[in-house]
Amino acid sequence: MVLMSSFDVLPSALAAAHYYFCAANEQELAEQLNELWRTQQLEALHRAIESALNSNDSTPKDVHYIAALQELKNLQVHLHSLRFEKLKATDNKGHILVVSPDEPIRKQVCRPLERIGHHLKIASSERSTYDALARQHSELILIDLAVDNFRGLQLLRKLKADPQYSNLPIILFAKSPNTDIAAEAISSGAYDFLSKPFQGAMFNARIAAALNNSQQRELEDFENRQAERKHQLMHQLAGRFLNHAVVDTLLSQPQGTDLGGELREVTLLMCDMRGFTTIADSLEPQQVVTLLNHYLGAMTEVVHEHGGIVNEFEGDSLLALFNAPLQLHEHTVSALRCAVAMQQAIQEVNEKNARDQLPNIGIGVGVVRGEVVVGNMGSERRTKYGVVGSPVNLAARLQSAAAAGEIVALASQLGEGAGGARILRTQKVLPKGFLNEVEVAVLVAPDVEV
Repeated sequence: MVLMSSFDVLPSALAAAHYYFCAANEQELAEQLNELWRTQQLEALHRAIESALNSNDSTPKDVHYIAALQELKNLQVHLHSLRFEKLKATDNKGHILVVSPDEPIRKQVCRPLERIGHHLKIASSERSTYDALARQHSELILIDLAVDNFRGLQLLRKLKADPQYSNLPIILFAKSPNTDIAAEAISSGAYDFLSKPFQGAMFNARIAAALNNSQQRELEDFENRQAERKHQLMHQLAGRFLNHAVVDTLLSQPQGTDLGGELREVTLLMCDMRGFTTIADSLEPQQVVTLLNHYLGAMTEVVHEHGGIVNEFEGDSLLALFNAPLQLHEHTVSALRCAVAMQQAIQEVNEKNARDQLPNIGIGVGVVRGEVVVGNMGSERRTKYGVVGSPVNLAARLQSAAAAGEIVALASQLGEGAGGARILRTQKVLPKGFLNEVEVAVLVAPDVEV
């Protein structure tokens, strides 16, 4: 009967990550992680997981890759919890790597530590030290100062220069006390320096202090990484609706999420697809969703690039705010420039549509400046950053007056500039629901034909 090692069976999170990475054409990474597990190189596995999770690659990832990263997060939490469960089970005894080429010295150091119940690993050279660190987690390293050609100070400096091990406490030990060498070791990053006798209350206390420091730092580092990842996730989720400057401000000012409103002058931009009802009736539901995602995704990016926020999606309509919640200099000009860029971006949207065998679209845009109430509205359970006031309705009316490719704005508000647009004409209109006519300017992007 052949006994199966626990490392022959993949943890469920790692098995799931392997599946998703392969589906995302990342077979090499999937096999690397599996091999590190099977060869029991747990510290190398931790580093590989950290590297994958902290990758700054901005290339868009498919859903399988994103799912694989989530499984790696689950695996990381699981492995970390196993470390601390193991510590609890052994009355918080530590995992210590003892490095010395001298077997008699190793025994003198190891025996009292084993009697206390610490878990020891042995290395006799620099290479075996790195191998041991890669295979299994260590909370403390004890390094023999110098025997023959082995130089403990040199290894200490090398480990401290390595970002993977720079925070790991290292204690140097020697047969005889040497104040000068001890001072040099401490200045090189050693946590402590020990000499004979390698036993007794003082020896045990100094080992315990180093282990406690290591375990506390490790727990804090893990919690900090988890908090940072949660912050990044919040940033990514909020970034779907707000530009990054707004997200940074809101996350750094928690009071910005309190319920309430303020009177503020803003510029509102509303865009809407022309003939959407007819288009939607001719497509399958999934095609409609794809079409909307092409269009609204591109428009949202343009809004963010010009300093605005997307306040509302409603069907094929998008409402954007400029000058709230963050103040924006010349916000009307920014909104007009945004409107021009939106009309220009429709060409790229239609190229995507053509690749997916979807129809071409056109949009109309309305832009208006006015005083509104903006703020967090709703309840403590569900809050929305909203805008209330007559200018919101006027923006909707101006948008409905715009043909495909056109931008309609109040003529009196073009004094700050037309955002690079070309004025086709001016005319008076009576917006639905309003008592008085307003003079509007009909604009187009300089390179857009209508």
